[in-house]
Amino acid sequence: MIKPMSRRAVIGSAVGTLAGGSWSLSFLSLAKVRRPRIEVIGREASQLVLLDTGQERVLIYSGPFDEQLSEGLVDLLGSLRQRIDILLATETNLVLGATTIRQRWTISQTMSLPELSPVGSPSANIAIRHPLTIGLANDVALTCIPHIRYQTSAIGTDPGWRIEIARGSQTLAIAANLDQLTSVPCGPFTLVITPTGSIDLAQRKSYTNAYALNDGQVDPKLINVMHSRIFERDVARFELGTDEMGLPGWTSGFIPES
Repeated sequence: MIKPMSRRAVIGSAVGTLAGGSWSLSFLSLAKVRRPRIEVIGREASQLVLLDTGQERVLIYSGPFDEQLSEGLVDLLGSLRQRIDILLATETNLVLGATTIRQRWTISQTMSLPELSPVGSPSANIAIRHPLTIGLANDVALTCIPHIRYQTSAIGTDPGWRIEIARGSQTLAIAANLDQLTSVPCGPFTLVITPTGSIDLAQRKSYTNAYALNDGQVDPKLINVMHSRIFERDVARFELGTDEMGLPGWTSGFIPES
């Protein structure tokens, strides 16, 4: 059964089949009890993703550096809390975003994500070259996974990466674009957050039925796809329960029934 998405009420639950496994989601109002959450803004081919566990804040810069998008960081991070515990970005974005990000917020640790041709000299505390899992508060686990070892035929292309955020039965994937994600064995995921890419291909590979891509990146005619559009200034908020997820009020689409 399809129900309208609403920020003020419980909006539905579903049990379906994804990649041969059972999965269930119950989407709850964002006005309920405060839980770990993910907040996202995006523009064109880039996204800024903030994971706030209630104790730690992790900022992920996904896609190429976008100065105009970076100016919206105050909308995402707020002006009162100055601390970012971990900043995850490519070395190029760490270099280009030094003024915008590093000089305005206190960053405890920076980690660089893999890329083909970084700009500037290494500036991160840690370079992600192998899978790395970080345990966070409220039973949240963040895993950084480089795709370098899967690049056997696409010589000269960006190796790509993904970040998986897990709490209870929920696992979200964040990537620089959806095509990089679908080029490697992974999933299924409760939700995929990425700026651009082919949902058609991801659907055929059964990675997920729920996406958060930048505004204008999804064909509204796609069926059996749930989509939370990501905007440049309006912050999209996703709350992480252990077996449910809160969605932005403008989420649209369908949840497949069992």
